[in-house]
Amino acid sequence: MMSSTKASETLQRSKKSAVSVTPAVSIDEATAAAAMANENRDIIAVLRALGDDVRLGIVRKLAREKHKLRSEEIVACSSVAIHSQPCMSYHFAKLVGAGVVLEEKQGTEKVYTLHTTYLRDLGIDVSKL
Repeated sequence: MMSSTKASETLQRSKKSAVSVTPAVSIDEATAAAAMANENRDIIAVLRALGDDVRLGIVRKLAREKHKLRSEEIVACSSVAIHSQPCMSYHFAKLVGAGVVLEEKQGTEKVYTLHTTYLRDLGIDVSKL
């Protein structure tokens, strides 16, 4: 059996011999990694927003029309017409929050457009949705 002094010396020697190596990362690499992480978060948010049938129907309607539409015009679309106003507000908010759709207030109404530039930058072709 090893004495406590000997055990302590052995432990200290093993700590001294253990060398931790930290890889050098340049600021450019760190910035690129952070940008990639942000882009991944953006893509995930967009895909989650598009992963719902109602929201996908809204996006498809906006992609077909290619101009600003009032929420009533979008809701009149047969694939989303069966949902209540609060339900539709929830879906519009999800699309706006993910950056898929741009919202603009005109008087008491809201109009929506597809954020095609943003989607294209993420690699999403709205004509294929």
